[in-house]
Amino acid sequence: MNDDEWELFKKQVKPIKDSGKAKTFLKKNPNVTLNFQKDEFEIEQSQEIKNFSGKNLEKNTLKRIKKGKIKIESILDLHGKTWEESQKKVTKFIEESFENQIRLVLIITGKGYRSSVDFGWKGTGKLKENVPKLLNSELFSRKILWFDKAPPDKGGDGALLVYLKKIKE
Repeated sequence: MNDDEWELFKKQVKPIKDSGKAKTFLKKNPNVTLNFQKDEFEIEQSQEIKNFSGKNLEKNTLKRIKKGKIKIESILDLHGKTWEESQKKVTKFIEESFENQIRLVLIITGKGYRSSVDFGWKGTGKLKENVPKLLNSELFSRKILWFDKAPPDKGGDGALLVYLKKIKE
């Protein structure tokens, strides 16, 4: 590109107003994925967990959880359990953890049935889908401050990190 072309280009470009940052087409949303396998881009809404937003959680606390600086104090493994058994175990586990002032817990649901490579190796399981719904229920709204899927080294899609509230005295 020579100098004349550059000057012409600069005249045709409109500056970004607002904050000076370019706006992205798609806001960051963990529940939205792009499918690039077809000729066109396709946005797919994931039916995965809808975690507590963490509005009541301090930003630094969330960073410390994600970096592993706040240690997991208790673990519940639901592998091989039915949904009915799991509901009882999760309820008892959250109640006991809350009463004992345990703040960060890990609930392992497993990834469920694994589909083939043609479907992206995605796991679909009753526990993986329903435990987050249970944690989002009114039953736990006064006990859970935040939850999200665990980092890959702690179970990834097959586990949930749960941060519990303190008991107010």
